[in-house]
Amino acid sequence: MKEPIEYLKHVTSFTTRKELYEIGKQIQIDAYNKALDDVADAVDLSYCTDEQEIPEGTPNDGELEYGYNYIDKNSILKLKK
Repeated sequence: MKEPIEYLKHVTSFTTRKELYEIGKQIQIDAYNKALDDVADAVDLSYCTDEQEIPEGTPNDGELEYGYNYIDKNSILKLKK
């Protein structure tokens, strides 16, 4: 993601509201994409083959079956700052 000054280096007293809106929109898009990349890098995808391998506290709405992949929620939450 760019440094804030890089987004704002062309802003002057003549910058229109529409241009400021577009800059803000791009900042949000870049931040969202960065967050998704971070999650994709940090996620821990596990494969469970029997009951002992499913970690305690893993959300299960009745659809988690043995032999399926699941995402370890803690691997994503550790990104929280």
